[in-house]
Amino acid sequence: MAYRCNKKYCGKKYDTGHVTEDEIKERFVEVYNSLDRTGVIRNVESIKKVLMSSDKEKAEQKKLQDKYDKCEKKLYKLIEEIAHIHKNKMSTIRNVVNWLTNLLKFKRN
Repeated sequence: MAYRCNKKYCGKKYDTGHVTEDEIKERFVEVYNSLDRTGVIRNVESIKKVLMSSDKEKAEQKKLQDKYDKCEKKLYKLIEEIAHIHKNKMSTIRNVVNWLTNLLKFKRN
């Protein structure tokens, strides 16, 4: 397979010639081999750490949110229980007050 400039077929002439697939592969391998792999590996490792820590932070955040939700539910339940107890106590206190009032009225008569 050969690669050519598309404009070559529009009547324009270039001295660039063409490039074969094997030449592209060969050049790629040359450039790849000339790379400083330690720098690339270091960059990949640092990116990996950032991404992993981000996942860990998300997991920790989810865990904390779940704990918060459980605590919130418990708090609302306690508030409802206290309100119910208070309502019952107030009702009992009213009954006692009424009973005492009636008793005092009865003794006066």
